[in-house]
Amino acid sequence: VQHFQNFPSFESFLYVGDAPLAVAATDYLAKAVCTLQIAQQVASSLGASLHLYAGGHLGALLHGQPIPWDDDIDAIIPHWATEAFVKVCGGNEGLSVHTAAQLKCVTTFNAVKVYVEYEGMEEEPRDRKRWWTAPYIDLFSYIVDNDRLKEVKPNGAEKMMGYRIDFPVEDYFPTDVYYYAGIYIMGPNANLARSRYNVNRCMMSKFNHRVPSQGGRIESVFPEMDLDCCRMSRVFPFLYHGGTIQNGHNRTFIPHAAKSISVPTNVSSHTDISLRHKWAQLDESQGQGLTNNLPQLNSVELENSFAPRDECTNRSLKVIEFNAARGGHWLESVDLLRGVDIVILNEMDIGMARSGQQHTARLLAHMLSMNYAWGLEFVELTNGDALEQERTKGMYNLHGLHGSAILAKCKLHEPVIFRDDVGRYFSDRRIPINAWGYEKRLGGRMGMYARVQVSGGQSLVVGCTHKLQGYANEIRQYIGSRKAVSAGDQKREFCHRIGLPSVDDPEHATWPASCEGFGNGRGDNICSNLEVVVPEATVKPCFERFGVSSQLSDHALTMVTLGF
Repeated sequence: VQHFQNFPSFESFLYVGDAPLAVAATDYLAKAVCTLQIAQQVASSLGASLHLYAGGHLGALLHGQPIPWDDDIDAIIPHWATEAFVKVCGGNEGLSVHTAAQLKCVTTFNAVKVYVEYEGMEEEPRDRKRWWTAPYIDLFSYIVDNDRLKEVKPNGAEKMMGYRIDFPVEDYFPTDVYYYAGIYIMGPNANLARSRYNVNRCMMSKFNHRVPSQGGRIESVFPEMDLDCCRMSRVFPFLYHGGTIQNGHNRTFIPHAAKSISVPTNVSSHTDISLRHKWAQLDESQGQGLTNNLPQLNSVELENSFAPRDECTNRSLKVIEFNAARGGHWLESVDLLRGVDIVILNEMDIGMARSGQQHTARLLAHMLSMNYAWGLEFVELTNGDALEQERTKGMYNLHGLHGSAILAKCKLHEPVIFRDDVGRYFSDRRIPINAWGYEKRLGGRMGMYARVQVSGGQSLVVGCTHKLQGYANEIRQYIGSRKAVSAGDQKREFCHRIGLPSVDDPEHATWPASCEGFGNGRGDNICSNLEVVVPEATVKPCFERFGVSSQLSDHALTMVTLGF
């Protein structure tokens, strides 16, 4: 609402004679974005990521919102999620998202039409053979085949000649986060829109989505649908380099989190991706030798520009530990992590097909305006476990890296990694430790430690561990006489081994957690020699919106406030 108050669109729909133009009124666009956000939440609840697509993606890139001279929003999801999505909102009842509103969807020949019906809504014109109402989301489906992303019909069938759309996977991935009229949503790499469209051209569609049967009549009125971008920019919002949206009357900086960020160049230097298949065929006995020869195995990626403060100046620190289960739901996790001084994360992917090929820790840190340190745990030689491989069929990993991260509101210094041998993680045997043979990895379980400056110039050690077996003495030496906090998916007795008290409540379960409960086991712990200001609490790994729940991980979040 605030976005459209600052950047309104047309006051009402426009006509030439009785022929409707494909433009959108302000309230119409606001309803469309609300519908998009509901659809985004439904997809997330199914374990899928809904992406802006086509005109929707172009609008995010050029305007930071839907294109004002367009009247629908395009989005896309992987085909494996399409049938489940339709089950949620299909049928007469749809999905109740409010006491007086339902999300509904109708499957057509090329896409799923997703829309909201609510009490008191002004009925839009309906065609005789049309079963949905505007505004709506055109939700497309895709598969990946032979390194190309292909748009398919909702039933998975290939589209007819003339309707076929496909492009190289690397043009689409890695996906990125976009500011879109006040919400955040994922979309393809910006280069995809630039390769498909002339981004210097403002063109109004000849097709009206509100009244499709009349849309083609506009061609006889305006054979050329080009608009003057310069004149349009005096009235309508455009997104400019430097992160501002302007419309001739209002100017605002888009939130820091929505500005594009690049992946550090040294990410790909851990291994040559072309060697992965060859390594995966080797015997278990060669795993440690390969690991030892990995370049920059124990180097730490350190980013101290997202939060410019040198010190964490508060007299107390709120700390959260979270095994984020690949980090694929990092965007939905943001609201659970806001206002925290230190976030300790396990299982954060870089360049994995299962998590949109994203640098999950970097994107999350950028969104939260926090610095970060990321350390490699495993070089992944497959696409993951059985379900992950099924869902990423036809795709490959751009980087194939998996690790842990520390996020902080102040600068991180002197990071170091302690690493166990790779062991059976490089095994071909079907055992639980390698997801019953679906995973094969180089690296090893690890701990990463760094230092931050806190109030009064003290040095605080911050550690992140993930099932680390050895190196207790080395960690003790790194901590020395300093104050410290160490956390992760780690057994409780690890605290004693590194000389720190546990600050957890052993009665609090954290695994296997869900939106329904915390499970019956404890796999996540926080150790510290700081004073406990607010006792430890656990939070379900769940993000709920519009009455729809999305499970972010099978581990609960653990939090505590510590003082000096």
